[in-house]
Amino acid sequence: MAFAPLGETLDRWSRRSGLAGQLEILERAWNAEMGGWARMARPVALDRGSLVIEVMNSAAMQEITLRRQELLRRLNRHFAAPFLQHLTVQLSHGR
Repeated sequence: MAFAPLGETLDRWSRRSGLAGQLEILERAWNAEMGGWARMARPVALDRGSLVIEVMNSAAMQEITLRRQELLRRLNRHFAAPFLQHLTVQLSHGR
């Protein structure tokens, strides 16, 4: 049995599930709204409207946590209908 690379498998799954477009929009929205902070924080998981953000240090964690509601509002402006309901911030353990 041959295994497909994980990236290819996820790409096929996201296209079949209808999430491919939403994930592409989310990636572009994240980079547009975060500016320089995008180097310090990145989305790592999405589950039913809940976005998990991993940050490199406590300063980034505090900044994003304080701006959480504003960030959700700004990210959701990139979608036809609100897509994200909650944002969770966690500290990276090896990035």
